[in-house]
Amino acid sequence: MIYNEAYELYYIDSDGLFNSLICTPRDSYILQDDFGNIELFIRFFSKKFDESKTLYADVYTNEDITHYTCVGSSFELIKGSKVDENIFSKVPVSIVKIGSYYESLYKKIKGLQDAYETNLSDISNEISDFRNAYLKITGCELDDETKDENGKTDLDKMKELGILNMPNKDSDAAWVIKNINDSFIQNTLSTQEDKIYQLSSHINHNEKLASNTSSLALKNRLISLEQKCSDNIQALADAIKLRLQFLFEYLKIKENKSYEWKDIDSKFTPNIPSDDLMMAQIISQLNGKLSIKTGLSQLSFVSNPGAEMKQLQEENKANSIGADLLSGGTDG
Repeated sequence: MIYNEAYELYYIDSDGLFNSLICTPRDSYILQDDFGNIELFIRFFSKKFDESKTLYADVYTNEDITHYTCVGSSFELIKGSKVDENIFSKVPVSIVKIGSYYESLYKKIKGLQDAYETNLSDISNEISDFRNAYLKITGCELDDETKDENGKTDLDKMKELGILNMPNKDSDAAWVIKNINDSFIQNTLSTQEDKIYQLSSHINHNEKLASNTSSLALKNRLISLEQKCSDNIQALADAIKLRLQFLFEYLKIKENKSYEWKDIDSKFTPNIPSDDLMMAQIISQLNGKLSIKTGLSQLSFVSNPGAEMKQLQEENKANSIGADLLSGGTDG
């Protein structure tokens, strides 16, 4: 994300369904008060296959949605267009923001990425645009103009036969080879690549690891990335809360049903390796000192510890009834 900021615009489509559109600071403008409340949102866009290249602007306020065309720096109301009512009673936009532009990943690694691509381009051009070697001939001369009865010059014969006739002992032929320090180039590229991973708080998944690397060691390598992802998750969670608010407002109008967005909890599960065997051993060693619900919540494959405990109790109850029936049948 270049600007560390994006917007989600909510609207009702032509089928009467709730929908959303992702906008960026490059194609929209948002106005907030001192407390962060959104007072105005403008979305700029152009229509496909429009040869006039007209730039349009939809202006969203708490009350309505107005449609304009942009002529230079001024807005002109589209003739014949009507002002649409904003059914949400507030600007239908949520903000996903992670710091400022100067804290964005784009700002951090842009210079390194440009340098990396420049180095790759330079070495590729060095190979493709110039020859890696030239044949140097001294003490003789090749005739590349006079042709024999077969229409071939001395240079053509040399290329075809791979043989060069030296007229005297002082004649010599050798390759002039371009000396490219590939170690310097590779070290430069490796350093730049490593710095990109460091600044982005990421890891190189193509890097070969020792076969006996433990899951705890793998997880420690992800600490910095996990912290960065937690910031992204928090920003996304805030946007989802606003999306639910607008969705429930839409359902209240369309279906006359009221829902409370605060009753919904968004859960994000990071896709990182986890050692459930080690965690199960720890839980087993803490037997009597740790509640079952807390222990189950530590396992990656248990998403709802409460429901898991309830299901276990029902299964134990069913097994107990079955055992009693079998025991009674045996006595009979």
